Amino acid sequence: MLPIIMHEDIPVLRLQGRLDTYVIPSIESILDQIFNEAETPRVIINLMGVQYLDGSALDTLVGWQAKFQQEAGDIKLSSMRQTMRMRLKIENLTQFNIYDTDEQAYAAFLNEASSS
Repeated sequence: MLPIIMHEDIPVLRLQGRLDTYVIPSIESILDQIFNEAETPRVIINLMGVQYLDGSALDTLVGWQAKFQQEAGDIKLSSMRQTMRMRLKIENLTQFNIYDTDEQAYAAFLNEASSS
């Protein structure tokens, strides 16, 4: 099971190691659970411990991002290594909001809620 902690009322999924075809089913299972249990699905995915992110993992995150947004939710990424940030920029994956810390991602969720 992948480690999930709660930051107030928002789950934080802390991923580690290699995000590739072998771990995608575990990630999807957790995102599915979060999606189905929340009225407005929101999650922070902390990538501090991730050394490798393959194309299938990126595709999975993009797909779930779209699904969450269809229900007025969101996925925010935090603690991403600079090399991975550059990869997202190179691949023009600008739909993700990336924050330096979980606290900054959580604050962004709060700001969005207060402005709506």
